[in-house]
Amino acid sequence: MKHSEFPLRKGQAFVSDFIVATMIFMIVLAMVVYMWDEMLSRIDVLEGIGDMEWSSSNAVEQLVRSEGFPEDWYLEPENAEVIGLVDSGFFGESEDRVLDPDKVIQLINLTGNNYDTARNKLLRKGEYDFYMNISCLSSSNRSCFDSLRVDGFSSGSVSCLNGFNIGVHNGYTGSYMWREAENYDGESSTSLEAGLDMSEDAGMKLQEKSDWLSYDMDIPVPNIYWVWSRYYSTGGGPASIDLSIGGAKSSESFIQQVSLGWKKSTGSFTLDKGWDTLLINRTGSSGSPVIIDAIILTSSPDYVPQNTEESHYGNYHLVEPTTCIMGNYTEQANSSEIVSRSALATFSSGLNSTIRMTLVIWSGTGTKIPVTTTVTTTIIPIGALLCDIFTSNDGEVSSYCPGGIGEYTCIFSLWQPSNSHAGNCSYGSRDLCCKVPGEDLTTTMRTGVCNAGEGGVVSMHDTSNSHVESYNTGIYDNDVCLGIGGGGQMQCGIYSGSCPSEGNYGEVGSIYSTSDSHAAQFSYYDNKICCNVTVSPTSTTTTSSTTSTLLTTTTSTTSTTTVPALSCSTKASCLGTEACIFTMYDTYTNNTQGAHGANCTGTGIYDNKVCCSASACAPTCEVVSSPASCSPGYERVLSLYSGTDAHAQDPDGYNTYTNVICCTTGACGGILSCGVTTSCTDTCLASMASNDDSHLGDCNAYTDKICCTINP
Repeated sequence: MKHSEFPLRKGQAFVSDFIVATMIFMIVLAMVVYMWDEMLSRIDVLEGIGDMEWSSSNAVEQLVRSEGFPEDWYLEPENAEVIGLVDSGFFGESEDRVLDPDKVIQLINLTGNNYDTARNKLLRKGEYDFYMNISCLSSSNRSCFDSLRVDGFSSGSVSCLNGFNIGVHNGYTGSYMWREAENYDGESSTSLEAGLDMSEDAGMKLQEKSDWLSYDMDIPVPNIYWVWSRYYSTGGGPASIDLSIGGAKSSESFIQQVSLGWKKSTGSFTLDKGWDTLLINRTGSSGSPVIIDAIILTSSPDYVPQNTEESHYGNYHLVEPTTCIMGNYTEQANSSEIVSRSALATFSSGLNSTIRMTLVIWSGTGTKIPVTTTVTTTIIPIGALLCDIFTSNDGEVSSYCPGGIGEYTCIFSLWQPSNSHAGNCSYGSRDLCCKVPGEDLTTTMRTGVCNAGEGGVVSMHDTSNSHVESYNTGIYDNDVCLGIGGGGQMQCGIYSGSCPSEGNYGEVGSIYSTSDSHAAQFSYYDNKICCNVTVSPTSTTTTSSTTSTLLTTTTSTTSTTTVPALSCSTKASCLGTEACIFTMYDTYTNNTQGAHGANCTGTGIYDNKVCCSASACAPTCEVVSSPASCSPGYERVLSLYSGTDAHAQDPDGYNTYTNVICCTTGACGGILSCGVTTSCTDTCLASMASNDDSHLGDCNAYTDKICCTINP
């Protein structure tokens, strides 16, 4: 038998094939496990956000639709089983969205004194944090917190997180009625005067015996009232003036004072609800002429007017704020998972103006949704944009928005609240004003398009007496651009009927049509101007992923860019890693005397230098002649009247001083942002007695702090 040259062989398994197959299987298995874990993680996060959305919606609906349990839980709020704010009404007939002032005040009080208890009773979940604001939407000349009837206690006060105190006297919250002196209802032998830092048509002079002024006042509730007068008087001794209202009289001595100041009546007045006439009558010719600038009639025994700016001091928003914030507001930015819900309601007593309750909740331990993208920057929503109309009470053409960080900024101006032409903020006697609590807004009229991060509000044909159209959609060149400090983003648009419910949209105004249109307050036209605000975090994370199917390998890299930390202190000399921002004659800790300021170079500098460092890197500063002339990338920190021995001014609210200190951290990294506010959430440089014409001190001297931070 002939044998084959190639003998028969049995099948054999090659080791190399087995290894390759095993590697492919393991890679596929790893990818499946990774994708499965990522999907589960996303589901967990989305379920958490969904649960927060449900919790916030349920809590808001509970507040505005439920009386709570028991119905009189406000008498013992710590023992409440369910917190609801609806008024029980007569014979137990409650009405949705009509709130009991007692319950609202006790919720504010409980939140301030026992946050954990309020959180657990409101959200029923201890892992969530919250803050809530109640804001007034009425454009009347009084706040929605004015003249509320309360039954739970007759006197006392509760404090909101934003520094607003709701005072109660004789069973009512405080009432505040303000009148500009020249807006009198009757007078005899008085004269209109201008002087000091007041504008033209600023005050009424009472010089001779029997000179008098009268003012018709609408008394909202029966109570005891006091009269505050803002005046100045020069050239002689005290003047005798009687204040009379409601059949009672208080004889006052108006002493000589060369600057504007407030004086409270020595006597009080017990008044009934309804119209009554306040008479201011000079009873003798001896003494100085008295020029009265404004009067305030209030039922709050503890209220003291603080404002000194002629355009601001009498504004009802500053007499009685329009927003009360409660909860854990300062910690909201520590989580990337934030949801908010709002509801409209009214109080069962008081002025019956509409209020908006906005509840914001977030997870204290929230896990961020995993991402695999080229560049990821998380945008975190912050407090909603709050807008209102401020009206000139004397008909003059001027801006009437209270300025400063965290306060109202004028967006544009109207001649009348409806069916109006529009213009910049020096055009009409009614300003559309907005604010974001704790943030700094800026409005700029640009030709072309708005800058990155700014929202285009509208476009105008001219800067005054103008028609408007939707931003950047037609032929108008004057674009109204709204920006926010702190690395924030502003987006604006025109929406039909109402603003979007998602996001933090603020109701700015309205227009008749999207082109060649008149403008109005928000409630008038159907085309609503709405702006949404968000803010970027303090670091940017870049994630890149590279996959090669040929090599069957995966490489990923992650880098995080963090901005430098700002630190400032007052000392005799600055280190090499520090920059001198400005100098002070003294620090005056907890002292009302205060100090003058000076530059860091030149003649007349002081020994108390405000020195700042950006993570061992010195910022760069310059002194310019006006806030608008800072070099690109430089931030306005402080304005001084001159280079030495000078008073100070907030450059964001005023622009009359010609020695403006501008700084940048560009070489150190990040973008410097500064402003004046009542409390710093970042770095405090010094403090001011007021926002204008002010003395300086260290951060403990005054309540107005000069604050700076570094953003990405």
